[in-house]
Amino acid sequence: MRSIAATKKKLGLSVVFLFLPCVATFGLGTWQVKRRDWKAELLDYKRKRLEQDPVPLALAMVDDTSSSSNGESALEYRRVVCDGVYDEEKSIFIGPRMKQLFGSSQRGYYLVTPLLPASSSDMQPAVLVNRGWVPAAWREDFEKGVVTPTLDERFHQDKIKTGTWWRTWWKGKPTMEISPAKGAVTVCGVVRKSENPSMFVPLNVPEQGQWFYFDVPAMLKAVGLPENSPYIEAVGSSPGTDDKITFPVPKEIEDFVRTSLMPNDHLTYAFTWYTLSAATTYMAFKRIREKPVKPLKNFR
Repeated sequence: MRSIAATKKKLGLSVVFLFLPCVATFGLGTWQVKRRDWKAELLDYKRKRLEQDPVPLALAMVDDTSSSSNGESALEYRRVVCDGVYDEEKSIFIGPRMKQLFGSSQRGYYLVTPLLPASSSDMQPAVLVNRGWVPAAWREDFEKGVVTPTLDERFHQDKIKTGTWWRTWWKGKPTMEISPAKGAVTVCGVVRKSENPSMFVPLNVPEQGQWFYFDVPAMLKAVGLPENSPYIEAVGSSPGTDDKITFPVPKEIEDFVRTSLMPNDHLTYAFTWYTLSAATTYMAFKRIREKPVKPLKNFR
């Protein structure tokens, strides 16, 4: 009797271990389907918000705060328009971040600058603005106080010396321009919040001016703005493929609805997990149905 009970217990444990991969892979496939549905709803929400006409930032803050208990989350992905003067001396750079320009991946940074009200009577609060992407050489000369068109020419000359793609693609002398930021400006942007960096992204070191990801509360503190100041990312049109680019290069609307994993990618992963689940289930049933092999008798 004891041997029979022990055999049943051993068989039960074997069944559990055989079907454990089946259940695990099926669960992962179901999780990917749910992630796909969640991602599709999120992107649809973003598109609907981004399709709305831009409104003055001060008006958007009043409307959304009155209709939601969390004004910051209600404002996210709203297109807004704000006016003011850039406080260039308090600019910070987030990166490095790569960007495709002229068919090549370039190393650079996002330029973030406070936008202050042009006058004391302005109803609009101070805003933290991500003005767009700039190449590494642009940052170097910006921090030195060199803000002339020769700055971007040096960037091109460096690329001509170090890369071959300029020689094959461009036969003339490339030119770039720096976006003028003196005086009052009007900015159209999208309200955003802090990033959620992965475990591989280093921590920010504000004391040393090292910023690897967008941490809105920390950035507001670093530039001296109130903690409830909004943060927006400037939007613009595609830089195109001509020979002239104005830095900083702002984001495009499509950048806000583009993620590393789109909904269809989750379906691909789900199909893979479900296939593995079916395969492991088949192998488990096949193993259970196999008749035990009888041991050979010893012959003298």
